[in-house]
Amino acid sequence: SSDLVQAGSNVTIAARLAGNTAPVTAQLLRAPIDAAEFAPATGGEGAPGVSTGGGAGDNAWAATDLPVAEDGSFRLTFEALGESFRYRVVAGNLKSDVFAVTVVRPPRVSRIDVEYHYPPALGLPPRTEEDSGDVYAPAGTDVRLHIHTDRDAASGQMVLGGGSSLPLTTTQPTLLEASLKISGDDSYRVRVANGEGMSAPGETEYFIRMLDDRPPDVRVVKPARDKSVTALEEVDIEAEAQDDFGVAALELVYSLHGTERVVPLPVRNRGTSVSGAHTLYLEDLKRSEEHTSE
Repeated sequence: SSDLVQAGSNVTIAARLAGNTAPVTAQLLRAPIDAAEFAPATGGEGAPGVSTGGGAGDNAWAATDLPVAEDGSFRLTFEALGESFRYRVVAGNLKSDVFAVTVVRPPRVSRIDVEYHYPPALGLPPRTEEDSGDVYAPAGTDVRLHIHTDRDAASGQMVLGGGSSLPLTTTQPTLLEASLKISGDDSYRVRVANGEGMSAPGETEYFIRMLDDRPPDVRVVKPARDKSVTALEEVDIEAEAQDDFGVAALELVYSLHGTERVVPLPVRNRGTSVSGAHTLYLEDLKRSEEHTSE
């Protein structure tokens, strides 16, 4: 038979000799899983040894004396177990069956990709940030986490900082997903488990930060200061705008004798930093003013 244990666990092997009251010593014979089967040696009566069949793993069996506990049983503890092994207990001419301890390493998170779907009002296309984990987005953003693991995972949980949790959906043996909508600052850890329910603790804490949608910052680049001009001159006006989530439109607004006029400034691609330029022909403005006064 074989017992499954999680890597890093402590394992205690206990043995008792049924019906025996005489003082006796016992040993634990231990070998890798693929070692040859143990058999009592033929060189000495009752001496523990290995079979002489010449198998590749014959010499891998190691003997360890078993301490006697207060209740008369024999106990030996292996701490922070990292490798699987087979074992049996021998005492004089007595020997137990062969048992196995199989060390299982639970899956761990190897990478988290964050997929953003922004609120329609922002007009931003979906975006995926690979190998991130931390989430930075404005309120109302739908976020989907793609969680990659180093070995097959059967289930998992996303545990939020406040204690609540979201189940993970397994889409592939080494890929799980979770969805949430941004409504405030938080944090989360991810825990995944294998088919036996073994899991490693969520060691890494990831942050969820809700970003404020601040108004754009606009400044006139040209002309850099007040300018005196004649009625026949041309005035080049250039402006820059920056916004944390992108500028959709840039306009030049000017007033002529109390009347506002709007001129759209072409923006090639929506981005977090854009610029636009326009030339005002003052002679045309003067003619337009004279035509309006008539």
